[in-house]
Amino acid sequence: MIWHNPLVLNRLAAGFATAACVMLLGAGIHAFIHLPYFELRNMVIDETEQLPRHIDMVSVHAYLASVARGNFFTADLASVRHTLQTLPWVRDARVRRVWPDGLAITLEEHVPMAIWGMPGSGRLVNAQGEVFSAPLGSELRQLIRLNGPEGRSSEMLARWLQIKTIFSPLHWELDALNLNARYAWSAHFQNGMKVEFGRQENETHQPSLEVRAQYFVASWPAVSKHWNVPIDYADLRYTNGFAVRTQSVANHHSPMQLMH
Repeated sequence: MIWHNPLVLNRLAAGFATAACVMLLGAGIHAFIHLPYFELRNMVIDETEQLPRHIDMVSVHAYLASVARGNFFTADLASVRHTLQTLPWVRDARVRRVWPDGLAITLEEHVPMAIWGMPGSGRLVNAQGEVFSAPLGSELRQLIRLNGPEGRSSEMLARWLQIKTIFSPLHWELDALNLNARYAWSAHFQNGMKVEFGRQENETHQPSLEVRAQYFVASWPAVSKHWNVPIDYADLRYTNGFAVRTQSVANHHSPMQLMH
């Protein structure tokens, strides 16, 4: 019988004592972390970084009040972060605990670089080439439009910056950059000029888009001086030069002129 075995009884007593201590410790910890002292009272937006230009801070504070529940120990930081990231203009959010009753939030705002698709789509491309949805204010409608297949926004942003640099000696500003289903590039400039770039490279060993664009820009002063009339279209899809069309030619549907 175990009741007559001192060794077994001592082990049982030690086990019950340990269990009781663990239960008391658990109850104490539970009571401690649920003290009113630790209830969330201070939720601070970190303003050490650049202040948001587009994020509605009133909405941010309202969302925080609705989702930041619990206290210093029990607040679900992942849930708070996810909710903040659903707000317009918020690209990323970082949330950390601040002893003893607060949360500190750092927001990263989308930096708009271009309109994705038509202005009415309400979609923009940020500095990382990501597409996001946000209200389009009047100042944003002046951004360049990028029109292309879904999933190519990052590539199109990089191409725009490349073309912008190449054409900077001409002081031409892009209005829209297009990439069609055959992955051929074209651009509309604010001066009314349209340029067909074609594909980046093709099977005919054509020079790259960048090389063709650089040749066009270098040749443009002489070409415009030669024609001495407004030119509204250029086709760079040739292996040995480019073609141009004047406005008067365009109105009469006459052929373009190849420039070597």
